[in-house]
Amino acid sequence: MIAKNCSPPSKLKEKSAAKQTKTRKQEGKFSDLPGAEMGKVVVRSPQYYTEAFQGQLIIRFDDTNPAKETVEFEDAILEDLRLLQIKPDRFTHTSDYFEMKKQSDKVRNLRSIIDQEVKVLLNLIRDYKNGIDQDCKSADTEVASIKSKTKPENKEISKAKKISEEIEKQGDKVRNLKSSKADRSVIDQEVNVLLSLKSDYKNTTGQDWKPTNSEAASKKEKQNSPKPGKTSEKEVVKNADVVTSKTGTRLGLEAKKEENFSDWYSQVITKSEMIKYCDVLGCHVFRPWSFSIWKMIRKYINKEIMELGVKQCLFSMFGTRDALEKEKAHITDFAPEVAWVTKWNEDDLEEPLAVRPTSETIMYPEFAKWLKSDDDLPLKLNQWCNVVRWEFKDPKPFLRTREFLWQEGHTAFATQTEAEEEVLTILDMYARVYEELLAVPVIKGYKTEKEKFAGSDYTTTVEAFISTNGRAIQGATSHHLGQNFSKMFNIQIEADGEKTFVYQNSWGLTTRTIGVMIMVHGDDRGLVLPPNVAPIQVVVIPCGIVASMSKSKKEELQNECTCLVEQLKINKFRVRDDFRPNRTPGWKFNHWELKGVPIRIEFGPRDMERNEVTLVRRDNSEREVVKKDELILAVTCMLKKVQDSLLERAKHKLKEHIKQVENWDEFKLELDKKNLLLSPFCGEPECEDNIKQQSARLNMMDGTVTMGAKSLCIPLEPELTKLINAINEFEQPTKPTKPINELKCIHHECKKNAKFYTLFGRSY
Repeated sequence: MIAKNCSPPSKLKEKSAAKQTKTRKQEGKFSDLPGAEMGKVVVRSPQYYTEAFQGQLIIRFDDTNPAKETVEFEDAILEDLRLLQIKPDRFTHTSDYFEMKKQSDKVRNLRSIIDQEVKVLLNLIRDYKNGIDQDCKSADTEVASIKSKTKPENKEISKAKKISEEIEKQGDKVRNLKSSKADRSVIDQEVNVLLSLKSDYKNTTGQDWKPTNSEAASKKEKQNSPKPGKTSEKEVVKNADVVTSKTGTRLGLEAKKEENFSDWYSQVITKSEMIKYCDVLGCHVFRPWSFSIWKMIRKYINKEIMELGVKQCLFSMFGTRDALEKEKAHITDFAPEVAWVTKWNEDDLEEPLAVRPTSETIMYPEFAKWLKSDDDLPLKLNQWCNVVRWEFKDPKPFLRTREFLWQEGHTAFATQTEAEEEVLTILDMYARVYEELLAVPVIKGYKTEKEKFAGSDYTTTVEAFISTNGRAIQGATSHHLGQNFSKMFNIQIEADGEKTFVYQNSWGLTTRTIGVMIMVHGDDRGLVLPPNVAPIQVVVIPCGIVASMSKSKKEELQNECTCLVEQLKINKFRVRDDFRPNRTPGWKFNHWELKGVPIRIEFGPRDMERNEVTLVRRDNSEREVVKKDELILAVTCMLKKVQDSLLERAKHKLKEHIKQVENWDEFKLELDKKNLLLSPFCGEPECEDNIKQQSARLNMMDGTVTMGAKSLCIPLEPELTKLINAINEFEQPTKPTKPINELKCIHHECKKNAKFYTLFGRSY
């Protein structure tokens, strides 16, 4: 029971006082409620009401017995509500409830029939898969027929359809009158008829009329409609901007990570103020919270590559068609995604300019002019910039966007040995970015011939894993270009009297890092940020401030909180306070949990008296009370525990989902269990295509196709040993397998011997 106190107007007080002497209790009709007295409204709120109505105040008039409940009775209640200054969210009548209940029961009965028939279909599909010759298509048609038969005839629907047709005819009539420049009075008269029809439609259906037979509209709807099971980016923007609560904010996440991963991700990046959707599909605003994380990644990489002798630079974002098309294999891979500038003002450019998808073909013509002798080597450059790749797939902020931020390193060496050493040095650095900063474990390896960077000799990669949906994601790549580009752009140096082409590398890491971190660590309360990249590591929130507290006591508490903040700042922690007077401590807790701050410090009057502070971890909600003079040590230890715990938890999930399989049927079975698969592979691109196509899964109920497995990487030798050890941690060690060259390729139709173990899985 919740007592809701309202200060009644003086008129009502007088009225109440006059009735104090009268006894209003009647046996069986009234009962004592906590806090019940004259001049107060007491609201009984059972738990299921609280959950059902979510804080709304609903007044329901019982109009099922007109002899007892009259209009005058309702008017009297409304007058009392006005005097009490109570504004209900909604008024209803009991008869409405009974009508609604009756219709709901009817719908439930119909659904039970449909559900029963769908179960029959599922059994038929299962039998079909087990080899029983059943015609699934006819079963599908049968269920559709059952659904259509069980769908009740609705006179309202036919009436609405008739009105809709009249609206379309009247709309055509109005358009014809306007195009023929008819008299204004005639047009106005017909417009009024049209508006009247639309009003009738709304009264019948409860919805505004929308055109249904417009070819252009249907085409646009088809283009903008999201894939089944996905929320379109426009819908995400619309949902993200909805304001529903009285405070003007909607803090909590509505989607659950394990139930609707796509919606959860869209909500967490917008509500935590990481991303703002903009008008250009596939492009987004990096808000300060996410850009601060990117700046910390930049700082880490800059420090690492500076020690390797890499210099910073910035090239133009535009490239010529001739330069881009010099390396045919290179442009073939990027051609569908290249954005071209073809106009200035209303005039065509003499030559279209490509907006950089990557910078090899923009930078390397300049390298050819700079490099003359071996004294100019090694050349090591890095630039931080944005690139454009006009994606046609479903855009997803941080992971797959049309414009993104990255760093790209480009280096040139006199010898192949130097170049190849750097490839793995950079790969190790990328692995440290993920594991030391973002607390995300990765697997290092080589890309297959099919998946390598176009124009390179080979590509190395770090691959991360999202356990929630069982998908891998490429984290960063380091490419050995060999002499392919130096021969194409004539980048030669003179050494010992001879001219030779240089050996080159390119390597890059993008803002995808942030998306991977969010997906791996986030939970149903929002972001969970590793302390090493959290823009704010600690937030200090004063608690226990009540109305009866004196002003001096409040100021003393706030001053103590300020001292805590200053103490932490002096010790180089990223910290802030939250003294906002218009927000409760509970609201602040939720706000900073949503934003993923690793540690929350709660400090109230009792803490002040005891000379203590309370620390709360974001990752597991554990609380720790420490003395104020132990604060710095406690925060240092807790931040390290949070960082280590996040990495260990993610490592455990990765190991749990890696399976070693050498049989095709087992391969498909484990793939559908959201696992990564370590399997023998021949390495042929054609075979890789077959694996991807034939491991795809058709969802019989909705007709969608779940993508098949693609090669993620050929693990480096130390990584391969670690993977096999990880597999044995979670499974009974299998019998020693044959040497890799004695095993056949995993694909059942391929008769070739395997060349190496390859990691397969569904991926972004």
